[in-house]
Amino acid sequence: MKFKFITPNHAYYQDELMLRWEVLRKPQGLPPGSEAVPDEKECIHLLVMDHSKILGCLLFHPETETSGRLLQMAISEEARGHGFARKLLHALEIELIKRGVSDMYVQAREDLQDFYHSLGFHYTNDEVSQGQMRKTIDAAALKSA
Repeated sequence: MKFKFITPNHAYYQDELMLRWEVLRKPQGLPPGSEAVPDEKECIHLLVMDHSKILGCLLFHPETETSGRLLQMAISEEARGHGFARKLLHALEIELIKRGVSDMYVQAREDLQDFYHSLGFHYTNDEVSQGQMRKTIDAAALKSA
């Protein structure tokens, strides 16, 4: 297993798009292409791979110098239940600390809010009704993990 940061110009990008569509959009009846986000080029794209096969991916969109939004975390069907989402997020957090980012948020679907809570995301103020969850990245905790 390895982690790989890519850009939309990378050879694995089309495979990343396909995984995001299969996991996140196809179950909703949406067509291929619906997985693309407007700011793909500005996003950090992180893959977890087994040799040349993508097991999972996520996007992070920096919005300020110190914060941004987690988007479209997708784990392939066969890779679920092995902690890859947690490992992906951990690898992302290490990179974000290097870049000076200390805060992130996710717009979590209701059925995934407990999952994101288990990854350290919490509601603040009135965000519960909107599904927005935040996490402060703890650099000290990352070093000890």
